[in-house]
Amino acid sequence: MVNEVKDKKGQLLAKYSYNDENELEGVQYHYRKGKLIAKDYYSSGELEKIEVYNENGDFLKSESYRGGEKNGYQFYYYDDNILKEKSYYVNGEMKEIQMYYENGNLKYKENDKGIEEYYKNGNLKKIISMKDGTLDGIAAKFTEVGLFEEMSYFKENELVSMKNRIFVYSDSEGAREKFVQLGNQEKIEEFEKKVIKNLSKNIFKDRGN
Repeated sequence: MVNEVKDKKGQLLAKYSYNDENELEGVQYHYRKGKLIAKDYYSSGELEKIEVYNENGDFLKSESYRGGEKNGYQFYYYDDNILKEKSYYVNGEMKEIQMYYENGNLKYKENDKGIEEYYKNGNLKKIISMKDGTLDGIAAKFTEVGLFEEMSYFKENELVSMKNRIFVYSDSEGAREKFVQLGNQEKIEEFEKKVIKNLSKNIFKDRGN
């Protein structure tokens, strides 16, 4: 059975489909000013997916559900179908998220292994390595041109070592680079030499679409 909802002028607002048990079933359509703006997908009265569009018909978001909670991949878009955010949920709990600039470059990334944040030009801005929700591994900040500002190495939420880059200014010498270090630098030096070049590859693994 299909039920149409219209406004006072007779313009279509929504179309609802029902099964023999009078539960929402299949695709439900929503309209604004005669244009499709959303689709809801149901099975035996249970919401499985929501799709929302802009006035040009481009995706604004696509959300997946199971048991009344977000499950699986969720997608959000800028105009013109440019991906803005992708996240992954299990029983309503977010496990992974990736956010993008309008130019398509990665802006932010987080999962159970840590966090990465990027500048708009694609250079790494920040990394935080984690294990089981606690700091474990390298945490570092970088300038927009790719120079590191500070690095720290954590083990089970405890600071083991750190290295900061500072600049000392004087009238005679101008800016002079200086490093402040604490603790054993082995892990930090290892990170500088080996990990930075393949950071995303080594620390994060995409689940894909």
